[in-house]
Amino acid sequence: MMRSVLWRWLLAHFAARMALVGAAMLGLYALGEVFDKVRYLDAQFTAGKLVEFVLLRAPGVFARYAPLIVLFGAFIALVELAMRRESIALRAVGVGPRRALAPLGLVAGLVGLGAFALGEWTLPAAKRAARMERVLIHHAKLVPSTSRWLHDGRRFFRITPLGEGVFRVRVLEVDREGHWRRWLEAERARYAHDAWTLWKVRMQTPAPEGGVRELKLPRLRLASRASPGATKPPPPSLMRFGELRRYIRLLEEAGVPAESYRFAWHRRLAVPLEALAAALAAFALAFHLHPRAGGITLAIAGALAAALWLVVSAQLASLLGGAGAWPAWFAAYWPAAVLALTAGGILLRREGY
Repeated sequence: MMRSVLWRWLLAHFAARMALVGAAMLGLYALGEVFDKVRYLDAQFTAGKLVEFVLLRAPGVFARYAPLIVLFGAFIALVELAMRRESIALRAVGVGPRRALAPLGLVAGLVGLGAFALGEWTLPAAKRAARMERVLIHHAKLVPSTSRWLHDGRRFFRITPLGEGVFRVRVLEVDREGHWRRWLEAERARYAHDAWTLWKVRMQTPAPEGGVRELKLPRLRLASRASPGATKPPPPSLMRFGELRRYIRLLEEAGVPAESYRFAWHRRLAVPLEALAAALAAFALAFHLHPRAGGITLAIAGALAAALWLVVSAQLASLLGGAGAWPAWFAAYWPAAVLALTAGGILLRREGY
């Protein structure tokens, strides 16, 4: 019974400190964003729009920095236990590192999974914030980055940009009465000199006896004035988890490099793992802490080093994984793996192994 009460108390203690750190980080973000964007205030980008912009981006900031919230929240909670000698009391009643780490791991895992779910759920808000920044702040035109329809006579083109001037194209062709005459699907297409060149084409036409007749062509050229104009691939940060996977398959089928999207997909999965690794790092640094100035100073330095590692390694992984220099899965997971192994080694050493 006593251990159950202690477990719930530790759970609430860790959750409260992480909530406090999360609120502080979001407050710092909002303050910095306001000071940075206040110079853009005008008749269109009003103070109300500025507040809306900050609120729309806040969930994405939480999702992005969830591992840091876990690291500092857990570290503060454990330092408080050490300063009040409660960690010594916990060990005295049989609550060792394994049992004390369980509630911390649970809270860290929930924060990581919550960050993943929040990023998915608030994606429309992130898209709206991106549009506001481009149109109201930088006064630039919106460039289509998703599938859209183009019209050319009795042909309707649905194009999906894949990057490097390559598109996935579907074409519906109708007769004068509006009945469909031909349906084309191309895994890969380019537009140049007033014509579309399609590769790996699947063509469907109505059969005279009823039904549909299908034909596969390696290449097809269609003269058309339906130019794609200024288009760009959708940014990975503004795509849902499932959309990323489907888009990667489209790129692979078209033979277009997909490293940046593959890395972004793995990176979404890596955030909860980084939150767990951050909790383990905080535990290794602070659970055995004694209320001495020297020990606390070293622990603070270790926590700051862990935070710096999370930030720098994430940037390095993005550069190398997005460019294809490293495999996407390795670039996405190695920051969490290195931090967890280092923290595990420190914890085992302090336990006397």
